[in-house]
Amino acid sequence: MKQFLLILCVLSLGFGLKAQNYVSTSPENKKAILEEFTGTLCPNCPGGHTMAASILTANPSTVFVVAYHPTNSSYTTTDPMKNAFPNAFYTNPFISPTNRFMPSAMINRRVWGGVERIQSTTSWTSEVGTIKGENSPVNVGLSSSYDAVSKLLSITVEMYFTADVTNSVTLFTMLTEDGIIATQSGGTANYVHNHVFRAAFPQPTPAQWGEPVTSATTAGSFYTVTYTYDNSTTNFDMTNCELVAFARNAADEEIITGNGTAVGLSTGITALNQETASYSVYPNPVNETANVYFNLSKSADLSYQLTDATGQLVRSNNLGRMEIGNQQISINTSSIAKGIYFLNIKEDAKITSIKIVK
Repeated sequence: MKQFLLILCVLSLGFGLKAQNYVSTSPENKKAILEEFTGTLCPNCPGGHTMAASILTANPSTVFVVAYHPTNSSYTTTDPMKNAFPNAFYTNPFISPTNRFMPSAMINRRVWGGVERIQSTTSWTSEVGTIKGENSPVNVGLSSSYDAVSKLLSITVEMYFTADVTNSVTLFTMLTEDGIIATQSGGTANYVHNHVFRAAFPQPTPAQWGEPVTSATTAGSFYTVTYTYDNSTTNFDMTNCELVAFARNAADEEIITGNGTAVGLSTGITALNQETASYSVYPNPVNETANVYFNLSKSADLSYQLTDATGQLVRSNNLGRMEIGNQQISINTSSIAKGIYFLNIKEDAKITSIKIVK
């Protein structure tokens, strides 16, 4: 089910406080969307996963990853995560006049060097930096809620144009999932796959090249779209899922900017009013250190406990009073055995649990 709500106006202070909730109305730089092509039969793809994780660690909240397992590759013939939707992206000449390989990625679908969108891991970091250094004419924000009983996921995506965009714009909204254990050529046993593409919207027939933005795309314009997703058949683990939304310039196929957040949380202005912070752990799987990133909407007493799969305490720390804003804590995981762990973060009286894999 899908509903459109169009709000066209010149922004005033009163309107700005009452209208949108999830998208910033201040000019921002672009955010990078790294669309990775990978497969369980690809022996070099763990290197791509490691590179994507390191980029996310260095760029919290400004880079988002979607890991595609397309069906039109010899690396995905027995891949349990394969999906036909990204096949159109992993096709010549869209990604390149002649080139197709894994691990690879598109960085905001830009044609780099005037030749090809598909890029090797050695280019990802510098190209992400280039994108992030550019001004964006539009901001994207989103929010969602999930009913575990009905298994219905409700999604709201908002766009706000800070400058005029004369070309046609389309909107992609995607669901990804972390913590999927499967085989991986070139990887270890019980290999954990993250950012795996699960669904695009609307359902049941997703828009291959994004849904057209049917309103004005001039400075000061809002655009809002909502979706509902029935998870009763797919049964994705929504506690490990993230939503990523991004705007596409239909004239040159380039992604302008985007945003993302865990299912059940919000970006932008509403995020400042959430009762608890949104916690992210990168990299995950962890190696020497688990880096935990979060943004506090109010000062709070924080502590954490890291337990193994049997509930045995592995690490704990009382962090004391922490202030409003972006925060990071690091947990030494160098000496713990490989396996599945649960990080329980207590923020005042509220506890958030995150699955960690080593």
